[in-house]
Amino acid sequence: MSRVRLHRPDHPRLLRLLLSGVEFLASLRLAVVLLTFLILVLAVATFIETTYGAEAARFAVYRAWWFTWLGGLLAVNVLCAALVRFPWRKHQTGFVMTHAGIIILLVGSLWSARQGIDAQLSIYEDGIGHIAFQDTLHFEIDIASGQQRTTREATAGVEGDDRGQSPRQENRVVRFAIPFRSGPFNWCDYSQRLEDLLWAPPGRLPILPWQLARRDQGVVFSHERFRLEVLDYYADSRRIRGGYLAGYVRSVTPGQDASWLAAWQPIELELQTGKGDDRAGTAIGSRVTLGDGTRVVLLAAA
Repeated sequence: MSRVRLHRPDHPRLLRLLLSGVEFLASLRLAVVLLTFLILVLAVATFIETTYGAEAARFAVYRAWWFTWLGGLLAVNVLCAALVRFPWRKHQTGFVMTHAGIIILLVGSLWSARQGIDAQLSIYEDGIGHIAFQDTLHFEIDIASGQQRTTREATAGVEGDDRGQSPRQENRVVRFAIPFRSGPFNWCDYSQRLEDLLWAPPGRLPILPWQLARRDQGVVFSHERFRLEVLDYYADSRRIRGGYLAGYVRSVTPGQDASWLAAWQPIELELQTGKGDDRAGTAIGSRVTLGDGTRVVLLAAA
């Protein structure tokens, strides 16, 4: 198919630059480069899926920001290649239908990757299923808004009579669902060394393509009263029974005489250790709240 030239020497400079950009986006050369790169990417994604699983392939390739841009640029190339030949003639019907089908396929795949739901619905023989399970990670935080709402609770009055009800103030609680993208591996497994750009030692992950995938590290939620920050993540951690601590504690305010305080309060704490990065050597256990509101948390460090 012949190359379409849109700009002419007599066009203004700005218009020539704009039309030259459209010609480049519609060029067959760009299409060949994009398709070649897409084939290589899909080959790498197939290798990742075979080696690490489907979730790793989705994290590193299919749902990565650069893969979205690659598909979007290919869609723009196909669209421009069709528009620069408008108005279309009758013998170009196959050309138009082919390009329209490719555009619909690319837009649908990008929309499905960003807005689609990947879940499992179990239906057994002679049964009915109505609940789908989605394997995602997220935080749920309940925050008291500080605003009060008035409810009415029944008292000893006659049923249905407003005189038998009294107002009661309740704090409104707002729930926030915060999505969390962690990736399928421990964050300490991602290599930061430049020499591990394409290949890393066993037990480590190279920079490409893993470091290009988005991970929600750092502040993931900010509120006027607090913020939620994720510092590290262990994908293969599990809860096991750890050490057990029983004893007596009491709360002492600095600068005050402790002789008049209440008696020692018994506590029982259990340690929960995680199987992950042994270099961290830290574990967080259960917690209890004393009578005066003081919280006691069991921490362990190796």
